[in-house]
Amino acid sequence: MYTRTLFTLPSYADAAFTDVYSEGADDNVCEAFASAWGGLDLAAFQRAFAHGQGDDRIVAIFALGATATPQITESLLSLLTHSSWRMERFASALCLGRMNEQQALPLIETLLLDGLDLDEYRKAVQENGHPLYELDWCGGRRSGLVYFLREWHSPTLIQTFHRGLQALWEIQKTLHPFPFEVDSYDGLAYGLGSRDAFDALNGIDFPPAHRNTALVYMALGHLDARGRPESGLGLMGEMLSNTDLRQDVAAVLSQYMGLSPQEQQDCVNNFYHYANARIDGPHIDEDEDNDEDEIIEEDEDEVDEIELPHICDCLGHRARIHRLAWSPDATRLVSGSEDTTARVWHARTGKMLLSFQQHQESVNAVAWSPQGDLIASGGNDNLIHIWNAQTGALTATCTGHASWLVNLAWSPDGTRLASTSLDKTVRVWDAFSGIELMILSGHSAIVYSVAWSPDGTRILSGGGYPEGLIMSWNSATGTRELIYDGHGPDVRKQRPIPADADAWLEDWIRAASSVHHLAWSPDGGRIASAGLRNVCHIWNATSGEDLMATNRTSGPLAWSPDGVSLFSLDNYPRIIEVWDTRTNVVTMQYRLNSPVWLTTFAVSPDGKYLATDAGELLQVWHLPN
Repeated sequence: MYTRTLFTLPSYADAAFTDVYSEGADDNVCEAFASAWGGLDLAAFQRAFAHGQGDDRIVAIFALGATATPQITESLLSLLTHSSWRMERFASALCLGRMNEQQALPLIETLLLDGLDLDEYRKAVQENGHPLYELDWCGGRRSGLVYFLREWHSPTLIQTFHRGLQALWEIQKTLHPFPFEVDSYDGLAYGLGSRDAFDALNGIDFPPAHRNTALVYMALGHLDARGRPESGLGLMGEMLSNTDLRQDVAAVLSQYMGLSPQEQQDCVNNFYHYANARIDGPHIDEDEDNDEDEIIEEDEDEVDEIELPHICDCLGHRARIHRLAWSPDATRLVSGSEDTTARVWHARTGKMLLSFQQHQESVNAVAWSPQGDLIASGGNDNLIHIWNAQTGALTATCTGHASWLVNLAWSPDGTRLASTSLDKTVRVWDAFSGIELMILSGHSAIVYSVAWSPDGTRILSGGGYPEGLIMSWNSATGTRELIYDGHGPDVRKQRPIPADADAWLEDWIRAASSVHHLAWSPDGGRIASAGLRNVCHIWNATSGEDLMATNRTSGPLAWSPDGVSLFSLDNYPRIIEVWDTRTNVVTMQYRLNSPVWLTTFAVSPDGKYLATDAGELLQVWHLPN
């Protein structure tokens, strides 16, 4: 979170910086603005409005918009109508909505669909520059626009809400894991509910967690339109701690949407417990045909939470950390970050030992070789760099992927490296020369996860939405040997590859999930997988038998050294669970006093330490025996 110690801002200025930077502006941002425009008073914001560009101009729009003078109202209406810059249009619309300016409402309605073109978003994601920032920034403010339209009786508004919801999901499922802010869906669903358009989700292939959350927001919109004061948009899961409101929501779900008591409970519980994690929400549709595989619900027995002893913080990254990896001897850590660097840390003191700066864009993946002498890093520049773990010297560069790197895995003998990418391929490289040894093609979606068997003979890869398949490859020949599907709504088993594999795959792949995490047990006997629909599977690695399907986690995952238990992350409320993979019983819960949402963790090879991200911060914890 941003901190500010040097500047005490007027309330309108403080709100303006928060509108642009979400959490406000730190001293550096305020100082830069003040230096550029001669202060932080209204005159400075007027100068920035007249002559500024980029974020400075948007801050000025919000600051001056708070004055609501006739002159600024006219200027904002002109920007909303004529500006070619999307951020200006969204900022102007938000200001005019707060003024209750009726002339702006037709333009605000059209703005709900602005920036929801799949091709534009796909191109922006590939370029990963300002256009993506602009699309994401505007998308995070779309729900605010819905609020201003609640009482406007446009004949096309329901259709606009529906088109927006459908377009958001088409982009989300195509480009996952680059999700929208969670409230991007909520506002549109809320608006539909306020107009009693309860059938508007028909035709949108939401996973259960998304659908359940949308249904609750529709119910809240319906209640808000009828004067229920506690049902306002934006309160997230905390609002349903109000027992009376929960009951009212359930009544709407029953009366207007025809949900059974069990379905009502599922919706409300999902919303309440996982409001901040709905990308991976926990709900499993109990009416879904699971063939012979039963999804085991989470064990509800309470387990004492242990607050882990904190060892050290590793400070130095300037942007969010994506991935962590331990050295084989558990003395060092490597982290990859959006700040384009990979850094090596002393795991007991937090001291930064190396900073690798060869990447030009975000570092998404890092992996430490089993022998401890090399580190591999992969990023949005489509490159893999291999470097000396002691000196930081570059030893090889792997080129060939056509898009961003997602994951990396070393062969057990440290001679080869497997990589996955948005280009839908798995590639295997010589770790010393960087030469590409083979391309494993077969996935029809982004390949998120990769794992090398402990004996080095097999490589597993996990595909994204809408494929949701796990493929097993012979690491020597590149032959695809098995397909596992435990992450789609219908097929739950692995099958041998038939002779007409390509034609068969066309029928096999249907509405499914993403496989984001794969992990071999230490003895190589079992495989754990976890994906978008919050379903985790345990597989027999030899026979392919699906041993367990549980709604325990969507990942990340890490096996305990004894191969009995799995560590998994539950972000609500910031705990690491340890659960027995034979019984699905939680045996331990570790509470983390983390200030922010966690995205990744890593357990040391000896099982004694835990590393977690906290935005730009890397934290190390001691695990009890």
